[in-house]
Parts: sequence; C-alpha cells; structure tokens
Amino acid sequence: MNTVYTEALLQDIRAWLPTQISGKRLAHTLAVEKECCSLAALFDRFPALLSEEDVMKLRVAALLHDVTKEKTLEEQLALCQAYHIELTPYESATLKVLHSKTGAAYAKEHLHAHLGYACVDERISDAIFTHTTGAAEMSLMGKLLYLADYIEPTRSFSECIELRTLFYTDIETHASTENALLAHLDAVILTSLDMTVCELVADGRLIDPHTVEARNALIYKRK
Repeated sequence: MNTVYTEALLQDIRAWLPTQISGKRLAHTLAVEKECCSLAALFDRFPALLSEEDVMKLRVAALLHDVTKEKTLEEQLALCQAYHIELTPYESATLKVLHSKTGAAYAKEHLHAHLGYACVDERISDAIFTHTTGAAEMSLMGKLLYLADYIEPTRSFSECIELRTLFYTDIETHASTENALLAHLDAVILTSLDMTVCELVADGRLIDPHTVEARNALIYKRK
C-alpha cells in the first residue's frame, strides 16, 4: 500500500523526534522543516519541478535528516554495520558525516516499528544521505534540504547569514522562470560548497569526496 503523506503523518514524526534528539538539535530540525516550506513555496509554483507530494516528502526528509545526529562514533559505526552501509576510510574517520549515512535507514526501521509508517522512500533516503556533503547527482529535493539545513533561521554564524542573504536577495527576479530559479539554486549551493571546502582546508580537516564531486559537477554544469 502506498503511503499517503499528510499533516497527521508529519505531526506524528514531530511527536516521535524528542525520543531521538533534543534541545538545539530538535529546534534546528523543526527550523529546517520550516525553511523547506519557504523554499518549496518558490519551487512549487512550477508543478513540473515540485509537486504537492514532493513538498510533503521534502518535509519528511527535513524532519528526519538529523535523527541519528546525537549518536556517538561507535554507535554510528555499529548502525553502518547493521544496515550494511559501506564506508570509505574518510567517512569512517569523520563523525560529522556519518549521521547522513545512517539517518534514512534508522528512520525507516524505527518509524515502521513505532508508528507503523513506511514513509521513507528512495527519494527521501537520497535527500537525507546527501544533505551534509552534497553529491554529484543531487535531486531537487536533495538540493533544497541541503540548502535549508544551511540557511534555516536559527543559524547565526556569518557564512549562514551570507548564504541566506545571497539566496533571498532579489529572489522574485531569480524565480521568474524555472531555469532561472534552478540556476540560482545551483549557484548558491556552489557558494556553500566553496565555503565548506575553504573552512575544512583552513582547519586541516578531511574533505569528503562527495563534497568535491558535488562542487565539480556544479562547476562543470555551469560551464
């Protein structure tokens, strides 16, 4: 039976979330869902880009994107083993990216077990999987979740404010056509990837290959 994505389903997920995440992480998650609604309002004016069901699935992905964020490295690695998620050496050594690998599989299992919902489909899984690092082939849903996670209004660090301003300044002009809106979204995501790479290089940290591939793909597409 196909899942019907309703406000009641979203409310049940919101009620379940405090058993998994807390405090600022929970507030951030709810803010990401709200930001996804704001972004969707720009894109769903073009039904060929984003349908009503797509918007609901985007909101599900937003609510679930950090569901395993508070788990330790040992817990994350155990989940990867349990869900047969193969990791590169880079991923195994970087706690920050692991929740995006485990989140969808964990949510799929536990929402079905505790709430009876089979609502985490492949598109939702892919969006959760790419929301931290990006990827060379990102769906529109994945791009919107990636951006919402970065610019949601409770985030106050300078890069977030800069990116939020960049996206929303003169947005109605950017949203005048499907192609213009998609090109603007790609340009802002490319800027965010540049910010991430610069920060990681400055701190001497590992750069996830998916981030490099996402950046290269957007530059190649633009050229």
